[in-house]
Amino acid sequence: MAGELKTPAVDSGLRERLRALKPPVAQRQVLKKLLRALVSAVLIAGIFYLGRKYRVETVLAHADPLFVALGISAYLLGQLTAAGRWHTLLGYSGFHPRFLRVLRANTVGMYASNFLPGVAGGDVVRPIILYGTATVHKPQLYASVVFERLCGIASIAVLATTGATWLGLTRGDWRFILVAAVILAGILAALGLVHLVRHADLKGESRLIRLLRLLKEGSGHLMGYALSSRSVAVGLVYSIVFQFCYITMFWCFLTSLGAHTSVFSVVLAAPLAWLASMTPVSLNGLGVREGTLVVVLTSMGVPQAEVTGAALLGLVPLFLVSAVGAVWSLRVFGHGHPEAVPPAGG
Repeated sequence: MAGELKTPAVDSGLRERLRALKPPVAQRQVLKKLLRALVSAVLIAGIFYLGRKYRVETVLAHADPLFVALGISAYLLGQLTAAGRWHTLLGYSGFHPRFLRVLRANTVGMYASNFLPGVAGGDVVRPIILYGTATVHKPQLYASVVFERLCGIASIAVLATTGATWLGLTRGDWRFILVAAVILAGILAALGLVHLVRHADLKGESRLIRLLRLLKEGSGHLMGYALSSRSVAVGLVYSIVFQFCYITMFWCFLTSLGAHTSVFSVVLAAPLAWLASMTPVSLNGLGVREGTLVVVLTSMGVPQAEVTGAALLGLVPLFLVSAVGAVWSLRVFGHGHPEAVPPAGG
């Protein structure tokens, strides 16, 4: 009997010692963030290397300033569109923040994703910027963020399918249509997971179980968005407009550098670049997005120097918006959250 009583104590002590060998959770998260920063730095350095190899500075020196300005304007319009999408979806759930607050939350979220060495990504930061950490309405808020992401991925699938179909019809290359099919399968799998979690009996305290429990808590609100035809239609329309803003930006940059590229080529390349940027291997897809654009467009015959130059120009508005987010983050976190409790409703 005594031996039986010792075993749990020994096991518990062993678990405690093993747990003590692991670095704290916050430290591990920071290390992951630093690793992603390293990946981003390597990828960006690779793009700059290609720039030197193909003498991109010569191409950039002759860039048409009008098209460069139009490209930056298209990017900024895309940020306004993204803020409008979240603002509208929040309104459907009974939240009515001012549009400027939503725009500020998005901008600070971009800055947090790209440059802050903390554990929270931009999608985690945005609801906190709006309503603080004490709100009891977190499930509704984060459900709106997840639904935004799903609408964005769906719009990528629509545009990638359009571009892949054009490529297949004009060049007989149907490889990219498989990519669009994988994207659609991923969306259906995500919604299926949410449905399964809603009806699962989640017991235990492992990290996965706790994560699934949080997902279950917000899944009802997420399915509420997904089952609303109005929310789906509005979310998709906003997302497609956002993608077209990014496509327009990159097409303008290519045109400014003298690369007369078909719009459909960019319609295929830009959504694929956004999809690649969602993989958690770098800071907010920094470097992955630009590298994917270079690979896809050069495979279509677009000159290497012009594509690399356009990818480097694409970093300019991103850094500008992130800089604004940095200034706004100082104001927000320096003076407390604007609203501790969201309005009733939803």
